[in-house]
Amino acid sequence: MSFMQQDSIGANKELCDYLKKARTEFTEHTIASAESITVMDHYLGLKIGVKNLNTKYQQELNVTMGDMAKENDKLQDEFSSTFSTLDANFVTRTNELHSAVNDSLMQDRENKEATDAILETSMKQVTLLQEKHGQAVSKIRDKAEQSLTKDYQIQNTKNCRVDQRENETPKKLAIIVPSLRRLRR
Repeated sequence: MSFMQQDSIGANKELCDYLKKARTEFTEHTIASAESITVMDHYLGLKIGVKNLNTKYQQELNVTMGDMAKENDKLQDEFSSTFSTLDANFVTRTNELHSAVNDSLMQDRENKEATDAILETSMKQVTLLQEKHGQAVSKIRDKAEQSLTKDYQIQNTKNCRVDQRENETPKKLAIIVPSLRRLRR
């Protein structure tokens, strides 16, 4: 029996060693498993947190994008309205300016025609006046010369000059007629 006892003690010792080793490994595996579960729980919590943040920021981004789209639409409408108003005003002002320029041009043409007609008439009158004035001045000079010549000839025939002789036919003497400038002095 002793052999069996020895085998039994050896098997018991081996079993105890095996159980200790199994217990140590079980404890290590339990700790590792608990750590893995903790890490997995932490990972799942982190995943849920990131997902919640993504959802939250996605919602905020959607709201912000919606607000920005509405604001852009509003600004686009205001811009379009302002542009349409400015365009209409520009067209109106341009048409008014075009009309005013055309009216002014038409009036300038009418005024030019009237002025040309007045100038033509005035030039004809001035030319005619110059001609008549020239003729009148010539007539006045001729009459003045005739009168002066007549007066001097009458005086000369009445006074009989010294250089004329009685038995000779009188000769026409050159009479110097004073100029208008001299007469005006």
